[in-house]
Amino acid sequence: MSNIKRLVIILFISALGASAQVVGREPNQNWQPSRTWVVAVGILEWQHSDSWDSFPQAGRKDVELVEFFKRAGVPQNQILFLKDREATKERIQRSMTRLLARAQEGDMLIFYFTGHGAQDEAGATYFANYDADDDFAQTAWSVRSIFDTIERNFKGSRVLLTADCCYSGALANEAARRRTSISYAVLTSSRYNSLSTANWTFTEALLSGFRGNAKVDQNLDGEIELSELAHYARARMWSVEEQRTAFTTTKDFSPEMGLVEVWKRANSRINERVEVLWEDDWYPATILEVRGSKYKIHYLGYDTEWDEWVDAARLRRMRPTITPASGKNVYLNFSPTITSLN
Repeated sequence: MSNIKRLVIILFISALGASAQVVGREPNQNWQPSRTWVVAVGILEWQHSDSWDSFPQAGRKDVELVEFFKRAGVPQNQILFLKDREATKERIQRSMTRLLARAQEGDMLIFYFTGHGAQDEAGATYFANYDADDDFAQTAWSVRSIFDTIERNFKGSRVLLTADCCYSGALANEAARRRTSISYAVLTSSRYNSLSTANWTFTEALLSGFRGNAKVDQNLDGEIELSELAHYARARMWSVEEQRTAFTTTKDFSPEMGLVEVWKRANSRINERVEVLWEDDWYPATILEVRGSKYKIHYLGYDTEWDEWVDAARLRRMRPTITPASGKNVYLNFSPTITSLN
């Protein structure tokens, strides 16, 4: 079990209801915190420490995520957070069942798990509760049982599962197999057969999206949609961890579900596409931050290690080219084969 990384799972169950009106989208495709239920399970230490390595308690993002949902308007009595020793398999299942039974039709559930994940030889995936041991197929919490608990007890219509863990893409595989009236969406840090980083990179990306970070808003419409969050998480995981994510939806779960409005767009140039002068050549880039006359930019197609602060003299607006066929302005594309500025 030494190669098993830290697991973070977040299951979001979203349903009808809206947090904001958006042009071109039905209100019931938006997230409504007041009708959301949260089950959060955070485990960074285990009863059988010889089977599961512990993780540092400092800077844990599970606590930060739960605090976000509280501030976002999820009622306190609709939030359950079990940490470390509290999170035995029996208590997790019992508490989750009890909470789901209180939800009403059209409500939303968010389930979050952080800890270890494992996969047996047959490909079945498990999450390590506090009292799981080496025989994880018998003592740990299976991905299949999570779906079973939801479908037996939850009265809502939509479920979003997202995971920051080894083999987290197994959630997508299981969602595709289910025969239920519930519509699923799955966003995970890795594929079903891949390990995941032991860092909090994916969870930090989720926090950025739910907090309304302008960098996540790709189409600059002032709101972050689920698909935009998925795209941002994919970009962050690849550039920081060289790890591939998974994102899928089933039935009528809209990937364009609205999550939150962008906040503190302090400067209209944030997210603007520009060209940056670098050693006599102009490169396509995006403005990330603005501080006075200085601009933090990200070169399109490059890793974040190339992000830098530049002054206005090195910037110009993205130059369009005219396509003969349509006569429309089309911005210059950046060659994906270029991997270095050197």
